[in-house]
Amino acid sequence: MKNKFLFLAAVLVLSGAMAWAGGGSQPAAPGGPIEVTAVLNLNPEIVLDNNPVVAMIEKDLNIRFKIEAPPSSGYGDRVRMLVASGEQPDLVHYGADVYATQWAQEGLILDVTDIIANYPNLKANISQEQYGDCIFLPDGRIYGIPRPNSYDSWGYIINKKWLDKLGLQPPKTVADFVEVCRAFTQKDPAGTGRNDTFGTGFTGSLSSGSQTIWHLQNDFFSMAYSISAWHAGMPDADGSAKVRTLKAQYPDYMRQLRSMYQEGIIDR
Repeated sequence: MKNKFLFLAAVLVLSGAMAWAGGGSQPAAPGGPIEVTAVLNLNPEIVLDNNPVVAMIEKDLNIRFKIEAPPSSGYGDRVRMLVASGEQPDLVHYGADVYATQWAQEGLILDVTDIIANYPNLKANISQEQYGDCIFLPDGRIYGIPRPNSYDSWGYIINKKWLDKLGLQPPKTVADFVEVCRAFTQKDPAGTGRNDTFGTGFTGSLSSGSQTIWHLQNDFFSMAYSISAWHAGMPDADGSAKVRTLKAQYPDYMRQLRSMYQEGIIDR
């Protein structure tokens, strides 16, 4: 049970993490500090050498941290390579995706469902809903400790002058939103006499290193389908845990995005 203790205690200070089943932590000598390996997605300005927070954790828990912090641009690739090679660390900062689901199915990630209750800080500071980002399988088991957050949606700014000119109200439903996008694109709200406007721009995250739909900053829209780009573990409409591509409304979401793109009412 000692590895499990180290995992849960460490993530109270570090960011949200998963622990690997059968981790390779080994004591340097009988009664000496246990080495704990970790791969963490840290801001580049954080200096690990002689870091006082790391030193405090090591002292309080009698461990020796061996931390790798890959560049953010290649972080996911590095984690996946380590797992594929069988060299996964004891702790890793990672999110819910198809790889995490596969690792949970293969028994590579430590199931912490039944030991969370032993840690009062976790119970006091993380709600059951927030564990959604660490539920990778339909059985609802928990495979990590999340960083407390809320499923807040990305807001958006709308041009009220254009709404007023075209006699429109702020959209409240998906259908309303599509109609506003269509009007903004086709009815020349800027009054230029040119075809130079569009409904909205789903800006991508240029720093993510990915060109997939999950890096569109459109949570204000996708959450109408119980899908969040930034909170991969958001429960489905029925409260169940599913990978985003398996959610009940995922096909509808993709069809709506495709339709708006083909019609040309969102920025291409």
